[in-house]
Amino acid sequence: MKRAYVPYDVARPYIETGDMLAYRASWLNPFSWAIATAGRSDICHIAAAGWLRNGQYGKFVPKLHLWVAEKVLAGGRLSLLSGQVDRWPRRIDVYRPASSAWIVRGPAGEMGNPSDDGWELARPDRRVYCSGSMIFDYVRSKADLTYNWQGVLAAAPNYLIGLRWFFRPSQDDEAEGRETEFCSECYAAAARQGFCDLVHNLADDQVLPGDLVRSPLMFYQFTLDRPTGSRNPPPLVEYLEAA
Repeated sequence: MKRAYVPYDVARPYIETGDMLAYRASWLNPFSWAIATAGRSDICHIAAAGWLRNGQYGKFVPKLHLWVAEKVLAGGRLSLLSGQVDRWPRRIDVYRPASSAWIVRGPAGEMGNPSDDGWELARPDRRVYCSGSMIFDYVRSKADLTYNWQGVLAAAPNYLIGLRWFFRPSQDDEAEGRETEFCSECYAAAARQGFCDLVHNLADDQVLPGDLVRSPLMFYQFTLDRPTGSRNPPPLVEYLEAA
């Protein structure tokens, strides 16, 4: 995967509420590396970005502060994204759910080729529509709950070499019945609350960070780097073209 490293002050206006933040693992942290390896990726942690002003959120509200809502080992946390970029530069990837996915429908309502006569873009298909505000609100609401260690232990046999031969992962999202969640489980459940099942045929409590970044409904945007410190930084397109 080829990443576009964009300074935070350049990328900040283009980050929307509900965007997924994927944190890459470090060799210095064996626990994070184990999570990434189990998920067959280099991603060890998932969080949600959101704009907040006086307790509100959304791109139609004046944007003052960009926050991160996440599940951590201590339970939950709400912190400024700028501080996390300073701590982990070039390690936070920004993904966006399919919130603007359009479908092509023909005169009879069937799906088809947009180049055919009589076909036009239809309104977004609700099956692939994600509400960013609902995603961020859900993750933020879980900040005061404990981390789902039982869920991590229950999901581990499905990913460990040897043990996974004898276990079949659950596909029933509604059968979980737990209030506590771990990071990727929380974002997957939040997306379902926002009308989007990011990982089909896999229960939320079985979803690892690697499963989310591989979802066909998640689109990579850029990777956050330290801010330029300039009043007139280069535009975003220059960093994307250089990637």
